[in-house]
Amino acid sequence: MSTPTSAAQTIRPGLWSADPQRSRAACTVKNFLVLSVTGAFPIHEATVSVGPDGGPVEVRARLDATGFETGNAKRDAHVRNPDFLDADRHPDVLFASTEVVREGDAWLIRGLLTIKERATPITLTTRTVRVAEGIATVWATGVVDRYEAGLTYGNNFGVSRLATLDLRVELAHG
Repeated sequence: MSTPTSAAQTIRPGLWSADPQRSRAACTVKNFLVLSVTGAFPIHEATVSVGPDGGPVEVRARLDATGFETGNAKRDAHVRNPDFLDADRHPDVLFASTEVVREGDAWLIRGLLTIKERATPITLTTRTVRVAEGIATVWATGVVDRYEAGLTYGNNFGVSRLATLDLRVELAHG
């Protein structure tokens, strides 16, 4: 894996769009306090508006709740049903930034994660790993309280209250 570059790395101003085929949004929760279960959401679209200084100023994303997968068909169906995502009624998981600030060699992207029409605050810590030939590879991570997000099925012993989101996004300019 590449070493993260400085947040000060210059990225061309303008709109950058994610390549859904080369990007990944993963969610990890502890199950029974010892096992980690990771699932992935397909990314329908994601954009980053970059300002004149080469830093992000706005981030938006739309993930596909109907495509959530952990590799276990029974668990996947349960997570997509009304106990959790209710994906048939709410097929999109949305993210919209509210503030972007530089902190050391990272960007903190504060925003709202909307699941089942309920917006929950989240801060993503983002690093640009590589910029080459008009493609920027970005890693981001954040933690969401699933109870605040309205995903209250199960107790803290069965499924952890906190979920970690890990994103790897390849963005193209224009």
